[in-house]
Amino acid sequence: MSYIVIYEGDRATSNVVAYIPALNMDIIGDTYEEAREITQEILNHEISSLIDAGSLIPDDNASTETLLMGGTKFPVLYESNRDKNHYTAYIPGFRIRVQSPSLEDVKRKARIVLQNEVTYRKNNNTATPEEFVCIERVSTAQVVISTSVPLRTLQIS
Repeated sequence: MSYIVIYEGDRATSNVVAYIPALNMDIIGDTYEEAREITQEILNHEISSLIDAGSLIPDDNASTETLLMGGTKFPVLYESNRDKNHYTAYIPGFRIRVQSPSLEDVKRKARIVLQNEVTYRKNNNTATPEEFVCIERVSTAQVVISTSVPLRTLQIS
């Protein structure tokens, strides 16, 4: 089982934040390497705890896309929230988040907002953020046969 993790540097606090959408969890490290190491440990522990408790293992419902605007590539993270019936697009670096009831609409809104932001910055001679951003899949140490299914013991008489 693997999960999308987005790593985002923050110059103001000189650290790296890792976000795991499937678990709605933020992890902070002093460096990218430290954030990756802590993320792996916490992800393994969290999945093990869910398995031990017989709880549902969350699906990774996040996806990513790279948008090209003004000759620059911008990663975008998309996630869905089934409970609230909406989709979210997050544009790291700019720290912009938009929501919509459909994936198609949230993608459209993300493109519009990003284009407006890039155009505004270009017209005002304001640099685009150069924060560190990395999106990758992190695998768990556990083998999960089926996700989102409670673990049960079947007794046959």
